[in-house]
Amino acid sequence: AALQDDYLGWEEIPDLVTEYNSTVLNNKKAYQKDQGQDAEEIRNSLLDAADDLDSLAVDAEMGEGQQQVEDTIVENVRNTFISYYQAISQKAADEAKLGYLEQAYQSAQNRKNVGTGTELEALTAKESLQTAQAQLLTAEAGISSAKRRLQVLCGWDYNAEPEIGPLPEFDMQRIGEIDLTADTQLALENNWQLMIDERKLQNATDGLLRDQYEKTVQNDRQQIAASVRSAYDELISAKTAYDN
Repeated sequence: AALQDDYLGWEEIPDLVTEYNSTVLNNKKAYQKDQGQDAEEIRNSLLDAADDLDSLAVDAEMGEGQQQVEDTIVENVRNTFISYYQAISQKAADEAKLGYLEQAYQSAQNRKNVGTGTELEALTAKESLQTAQAQLLTAEAGISSAKRRLQVLCGWDYNAEPEIGPLPEFDMQRIGEIDLTADTQLALENNWQLMIDERKLQNATDGLLRDQYEKTVQNDRQQIAASVRSAYDELISAKTAYDN
């Protein structure tokens, strides 16, 4: 019932995507259609699509791939949610700056008119004002664009006007409590691409394929660890900038 109201909250994003996102719903229909085929039909369609021995394991991989797509969409929606509030914040900053620059331009014009200022100073102030006006329009467009994208991804019509919930509260203390080693292990255990490639490795009967997938799995693990480390470093950098 909460998902059926006209409110789009941060905490509802995963369930909204599951229930109403068009890509997720289409994937589910396609998967259910494939599930209705008998084993021989599935095998034949797979062999037609790819001449690969490990394709016999693709049925399970399709389910995992579908969930991977859904998780990716959820992440995209969350980033869009954040972008929406970033644009709102930027608009507020631009509006404050615009007021100051309007006064600065008027002051430069007055000084030029009474002979205590130059034409160049007036033109420079005008250019700064026009730049700020353009930035404000960009921020306003960013708010609208993020909101429309956000609501469409969560199942609303493009022209709908759902209420957007607030950003979740964040706790700076949690950053200091992060266990990078444990989180890296958690990422390895829950990464969809690694799961799929490990399944391919398990089902590969050909020696060359096994060698290929062993290298793929090893590369997956290295990239996942590097990605977690990069995210952690970015977080620490953002906190340092915030503190400063």
